[in-house]
Amino acid sequence: MKQLVRIIQEDIVGTDNRLVAVIWLICIGSLIALSVYFGSESTSFLGVADSRELQVNFEYPVEIKSVHVIPGQIVHKGDLLIELNQNDLATKIRLDDARLAKLQAEMKVRQRLNSIVSNSEAVDSADPLAVDIKDLTEEIRVLELQKRKLYVFAEVDGVVGTVNVRRGEKSQAFASLLTLLPESPSYVQGFVHENLHTKLEIGRTMVISSVSSNAPAVEGKIVSVGSRMIPVPPRLSRYPNMAIWGREVIVEIPAHSGLLLGEKVQIKGKFDLIGLSTAVASENTNSGGPGAATTAMAITPKPIRMPAAWEKNMSMEPSGAIFLDDMKKFLVVSDDTDREKHPVLFLIDREGRVEEQTLSIPDMNGEGITDMESISQDGSYIY
Repeated sequence: MKQLVRIIQEDIVGTDNRLVAVIWLICIGSLIALSVYFGSESTSFLGVADSRELQVNFEYPVEIKSVHVIPGQIVHKGDLLIELNQNDLATKIRLDDARLAKLQAEMKVRQRLNSIVSNSEAVDSADPLAVDIKDLTEEIRVLELQKRKLYVFAEVDGVVGTVNVRRGEKSQAFASLLTLLPESPSYVQGFVHENLHTKLEIGRTMVISSVSSNAPAVEGKIVSVGSRMIPVPPRLSRYPNMAIWGREVIVEIPAHSGLLLGEKVQIKGKFDLIGLSTAVASENTNSGGPGAATTAMAITPKPIRMPAAWEKNMSMEPSGAIFLDDMKKFLVVSDDTDREKHPVLFLIDREGRVEEQTLSIPDMNGEGITDMESISQDGSYIY
């Protein structure tokens, strides 16, 4: 700085007027600052604080036995939401129990006869009766597990959104019984006007502040930028009766941001004089909170839920996964599958539910591939 002042003083305005040199320096600095300000992109737009709804459903047709919540009710993890009834399930368990009791009685008679003939009650494990008892016991265990699922509990703390069923009604398989929302928003959905000059990229830090309150501003990171123009909600338009278009931008925010669900917010780009691109990498923290990708935000892993029909013949030991954007599901390879170790692929949704139908790799059965360790994707090709 001193060198710059000396150059301006000696080479431009002369050594006799130090004040003029300082004024020249101030003017140059002001011009640089103004050029940076007016030449920089505009990254201020409106959005709505929101959260991902959790759909509560059941994989089989059920009858609604009792509903224990109402819309808007605050619930905590582990609270009972709905009791379901499945008459076919209860009948099947009762018949299987009776059949098992009969088989066990036959087994006792056989053991008694063995003790008389050979002085031993031991029964060969390959005995058809022993195999039937083992299979039936496993089937009853699976049915009892399915019966326990008829009591639906809240998986997270949150607020009940909509209740779509009433007591005594019958619901189809996978129909939404009710929705559950976290108590605080986990992301902000913003819309950038089509005429707004801005460059937004995934991973960029944004500052979110409430439009209607003095709540402290929070920082979040862009996780999605729309690739097409869509209508902007009238609530976010200065003139609600005029249709405007823009790009959707999703910004992930801390779990406990102080914002209200559905609150209108302003989204601004964090000032960056140099304007370097940000690496798209999440910071690993030990702090809790669903749906996070920055400091004070962490992603809560969801357990993988296997179909009940797989309890006996199919298993999965995930060794690699990719995300299919068109299907919005994960494609997973496994070290272990069935008894023949076929090279199959599994589809898993974002909630951790594994689809019953597996995908076979064409022309790979019988080729000696029994242990798949990884999977990757390049464009439309999967390796």
